[in-house]
Amino acid sequence: MASKFINSNSSALEILLIEDNVEDAEMVLDAIESGAKSNEFKFKVAVSLKDGVEVLQANKIDLVILDLNLPDSAGISTIISLIHNTKDLPVLVCTGSDDKKIVKVVKDQGAMDCINKSDIRSCNLADKVRFA
Repeated sequence: MASKFINSNSSALEILLIEDNVEDAEMVLDAIESGAKSNEFKFKVAVSLKDGVEVLQANKIDLVILDLNLPDSAGISTIISLIHNTKDLPVLVCTGSDDKKIVKVVKDQGAMDCINKSDIRSCNLADKVRFA
């Protein structure tokens, strides 16, 4: 999937974060907001893949940030299921795994990028989201 500037108009970018761990969700949202302009992003949060798909079906979402291990899905099957339901929507995966093979497989399945959760605070997540 080619990168593009997905927030080309003045409206806020609608981001769906699918993450079941409250601390990790807060960390991701804080990392994005710390590099954001006022009202640049709007967030919706789902705690399971099923809930995330329901949010996608009911709302206009510009980007999904996905944890691979959720209560109702784990590992690579999570990204496969989500991509099946999102088609051309950019997906950014956040994982706790250091396995380089996972990064490759996730990208091969259609994710735009895969970021280790331990690197969230050090990477400019707002920029990654802007240029999804």
